[in-house]
Amino acid sequence: MKLFFLVAAAVVLLSACGKDPFQTVPQIKIKSLSSTVVPLNSNLQINLGFTDKEGDISEGRLIYQPIRLNKRPLQADIPPYNIDSTTLPVFPKEIEGTMQVTLLYNNLHRSDLENDTINIKFVVYDKAGHKSDTVTTDKIVVLKN
Repeated sequence: MKLFFLVAAAVVLLSACGKDPFQTVPQIKIKSLSSTVVPLNSNLQINLGFTDKEGDISEGRLIYQPIRLNKRPLQADIPPYNIDSTTLPVFPKEIEGTMQVTLLYNNLHRSDLENDTINIKFVVYDKAGHKSDTVTTDKIVVLKN
């Protein structure tokens, strides 16, 4: 019986070692932020690492949404954040790489009464329509006017 478990464990271990690190579904991760504090009229740059087994992430879709974490609600005349989407540019067929996303201050700033504390969620779709997991930044503070 012990021999069976040893053989079974060895088979599982060996099959896990041979697993392809790239998947058909795109994988993304946040590699870096230009800053966790966004001063007045500054942009925020986020580097997202990606992998995609087929390399068809070029011309896919990047979807992102800032989420406001402040406890005080926005004034009624200030719109909430939108879910934004953009088509990824054409680039050589790559199965692994980094993309840089630049978000403008005016698209992140909401309140003139207090700093906005946010995080941002990202999802990527490749050209075949495969959806990545959602990744979320750490807290980011957007300074008020």
